[in-house]
Amino acid sequence: MLVVTGLFLSLVYVPDVRGQVTYQGPYVPLRGQPVTEAFNSVLRISLEVPAGLLVRQTHHWASLVFVAAIVLHLCRSFFTGAFRRPRQRTWVVGIAVLLPALLVGLVAVHLGTVVSRRRQRDPGPARALASTNLLLLVAAVLALLGGGQMNPVWQLGPYHPAHVTSPAQPDWYLAFLDGLVRLAPPWSFELSGWTISELLWPALLLPAVAFGILTLWPWIERRLGGDGAEQQLLDQARDAPLRSAVGAAGLTMFLVAFVAAGNDILAVLLHLPLEAVTGLLQWSFVLGPVVVGLVTWAVCRSLRRSGLHPAGSATGPRLERTAAGAELDHGARTPGSRRPQFRRLRKEDRPLDPRRGAQSCPRRGRPRTAWA
Repeated sequence: MLVVTGLFLSLVYVPDVRGQVTYQGPYVPLRGQPVTEAFNSVLRISLEVPAGLLVRQTHHWASLVFVAAIVLHLCRSFFTGAFRRPRQRTWVVGIAVLLPALLVGLVAVHLGTVVSRRRQRDPGPARALASTNLLLLVAAVLALLGGGQMNPVWQLGPYHPAHVTSPAQPDWYLAFLDGLVRLAPPWSFELSGWTISELLWPALLLPAVAFGILTLWPWIERRLGGDGAEQQLLDQARDAPLRSAVGAAGLTMFLVAFVAAGNDILAVLLHLPLEAVTGLLQWSFVLGPVVVGLVTWAVCRSLRRSGLHPAGSATGPRLERTAAGAELDHGARTPGSRRPQFRRLRKEDRPLDPRRGAQSCPRRGRPRTAWA
């Protein structure tokens, strides 16, 4: 949807902010006023091109949803361990798609990398139909959002940097950078005759370190855990307490920075001094990730040790296949009851595959368990 609407808008939009023209369009309050070529083309799209305003707003929402989808997908891949071998390259490409302002051209590279992976367990018409249904559903929702919310840029007039007022916030996916700048202390110094600005730490170094760790995490985790084998099964968050703790701490850090981007608005809404709100957010940025990380680590270890599911589980008889191939009925399962304790199987006691005979299980893993 982002590509389709972008191609449509590129036929009319003129990316020229230097050339001045006299507006002669249908919006009377601006008629005869000098405007830039870019603003004039935006007004032409919004007021003269059939369905142009709908396409422009749909493109706006598609870009926001596109960023959100990438962030959510990266979070899911991180907490479930989907970045492990042999998918480190896919993980790095996913980070690369997020960083350079989400250039649409990189999507083709990402899709090509995903397709090139050898793990395609469920090909066929069913998956193609499901993907098509999802595509149509997303397109319908984006069109609904584009038609339900309009941005009347013609009422704002042409853009003048000197007329921008505060408070002014960026789009949500860049708000954390604005928040980091607002939270950072004024640390500047002289180095060999050069002035190192206080913006260096929040706007460059901290994001570079954070995204560097995120990009290299597959190799960091393999180094710490010593597991270099190929992984074809996803983890639950409880199965990797350290990974979950690091992820929760990182999300807390970015969430506090995101909130800090509106510290002036919070001060007005809460009737508090701006300095007090900023100070509270600064302490939260330092202590919040530590507290959340420790709590997450403790909770994951407790759940992994006890086998309890925090949201309960389905009721009914529980069937477990043993290493010898027999199925054991452990009776009815009630919400909150203990989950079966699994152990890593050796090659000689892998579960049997009845379709291929003994000693022919296609992969190592946990005993197969079915909940009826």
